[in-house]
Amino acid sequence: MTWLFTQLNLKLIPEATQLVQDFIQHPLRNDEELSCFNVDMENDWLNSYLDSCAKAYPEHDGWIETSVKIHVPFEKKHFPSKFEAPEFKVGGLHHCQIIRIIRDAFQDPIVRTFNLTPFTQHWKPRDDNDNEEQIYSEAYTSAAMLEAHEDIQ
Repeated sequence: MTWLFTQLNLKLIPEATQLVQDFIQHPLRNDEELSCFNVDMENDWLNSYLDSCAKAYPEHDGWIETSVKIHVPFEKKHFPSKFEAPEFKVGGLHHCQIIRIIRDAFQDPIVRTFNLTPFTQHWKPRDDNDNEEQIYSEAYTSAAMLEAHEDIQ
């Protein structure tokens, strides 16, 4: 079931069933329990387990459930502006307030591993003192981060 739900490409239940059958029929395998394996039953079991678990986004952790309205255009129908297209309400969205995320991150011991001071890195070939290249790797090495840091200072 992990293979079915965690790979980059989407797979179908018949593919998972075939994988299990190939595994069961391998000459070195002789496991009666695996012969009863049914992907559909395991999928149903997994869904019922997830339904019975605590909420995935508990309010005490700062999650807020909300909905948004989006304007949905129709195919072959023109509206003078996107705001005149019919609205569609999308519910069940969860988010946290950005201030809470920042505060929680800075209260966690992991903050000691954060690089909070921007800097630049440069590379110069050994034999060429005239050519130097700036290396960009993380947000804190970007020109925007350096500018923001200078503004704050």
